Amino acid sequence: MSMGRTQRPSGRLPAATKAAPRRFASPLPTVAAGVGLVVLVLAVGYFWLAGLVHQLTPRHTLAVGTLAVAFGVVGVIVARRQPRNRIGWILLGFVALLLFGRLAGSYAVLDYKAGHHGLLLAPVAVVLANTVLILALLSAPLIILLFPDGQLPGPRWRRVLWVYAGLVICVMTVAGANAVAAVAQHDIRVNSDGNLTSSGRLPGWVASPPVWLGAVVVVGLVGIALSIAGRQVLSWRQATGERRQQLKWLAFGAAVTVVWLIGMLVHPSRFRDCGAAGQHGHRDLEVPAV
Repeated sequence: MSMGRTQRPSGRLPAATKAAPRRFASPLPTVAAGVGLVVLVLAVGYFWLAGLVHQLTPRHTLAVGTLAVAFGVVGVIVARRQPRNRIGWILLGFVALLLFGRLAGSYAVLDYKAGHHGLLLAPVAVVLANTVLILALLSAPLIILLFPDGQLPGPRWRRVLWVYAGLVICVMTVAGANAVAAVAQHDIRVNSDGNLTSSGRLPGWVASPPVWLGAVVVVGLVGIALSIAGRQVLSWRQATGERRQQLKWLAFGAAVTVVWLIGMLVHPSRFRDCGAAGQHGHRDLEVPAV
């Protein structure tokens, strides 16, 4: 009898052992699904508000919708199945910033251009609309650099990444300071995309950076982005099998993004707004109409 009693606890050990892995399961797939839900809410909110202020054209709706669906769906799938792959999280971050910036721009238009004055946090929306979109656009090269496994290609790219981050901080500082100055001085005028057509009155290089500094920043950003793209082109020539198929998808996504950017940058409203701002003697400080 005593032997039977001592053997009962040992019979329960396998069940407890099997249950242990479930108890410590990674929460990252659930987090990925949650971020995907946030992206969906941002998309619905943006399209509703953009329709309210008459921003949506068929081309604009197709461009933003296609990009949001493509990046959002792929981001959720990668983040859920391979949560340690940074690509999925960067894709989700990119599309979330994109939609959040556009949502803020539409909200700013609703207050400062459509006549619904006094909306809650409207000045904050102006600052976000003129900074968040820049951050979204400048994060896009990271997707190409870390593709497909989310790892840096080599140690030397870590230094390149730090330089790129420094250049991004310079751009964000100038854009953010000018937006905050316009809000602080109650000199807020926006175009039909929510971008500022007034820049405030800031002293020193923040208001008007030296030409050489602007050239260094632009050349640095473009140069690093082209070197990242060039590395993938070289790897395409040597790739075979699954790796080559992955690079085809990357090339397709890059092509869609470039066409989308070109379409948004040549939006007719940008030229009308630039001309109006020039007649009033104000310098334009605009973000690409994403």
